[in-house]
Amino acid sequence: MCLSVWKKIRSARFARGAKNMTEIRNIRNIGKVLKDIAETSIKEVSKDVTKQVRANIMKYVYENEYFPNKHYYNGSGRPTFQFLRAFKWKPFSRSGNILSKKLFYDYESMTFNADTWLHGSNVPGWGDAREHLADILNINGRRSLLKIGDSYMAKKVKPYWDITIEELFDENGLSDMFDKELTKFGNFLKK
Repeated sequence: MCLSVWKKIRSARFARGAKNMTEIRNIRNIGKVLKDIAETSIKEVSKDVTKQVRANIMKYVYENEYFPNKHYYNGSGRPTFQFLRAFKWKPFSRSGNILSKKLFYDYESMTFNADTWLHGSNVPGWGDAREHLADILNINGRRSLLKIGDSYMAKKVKPYWDITIEELFDENGLSDMFDKELTKFGNFLKK
């Protein structure tokens, strides 16, 4: 390692999370410091991704339905928002020097009641839709029956998940989230 880089690393102090972060004192603890930085950044970016997924579900699934909608839970006209909360993170996974976290759709966290049309129905051949609901609601152009005043009309919806993936990867959203988090650790990590 170049001496000037080592001096810069050795003198690095981190602006955020100082109580949780270890100052680099020697070459032996650099791995722990970098692991702490990665873990902290991944946790924060996970929160940002969750916010983005939920914002898109609100915008493209729930808000496209206009409240009240006669098809919502037990004729209440309002959703339970269980689908919104069904996207969760698994704990950190470590494999050698690789640290990762996985977002998953926990359909079993939602309730099913065919009689009230909660995440399925009692229509023959339909039943419990929870396992497939994420795919069912991610269809571009699906028409749904909406109640506006005393009348019902069809509404075109957009694919919440496809839009989220495009925002995170094609529009550099995920990269920007990591850049924002990593710059909180000071000049040491800047490009």
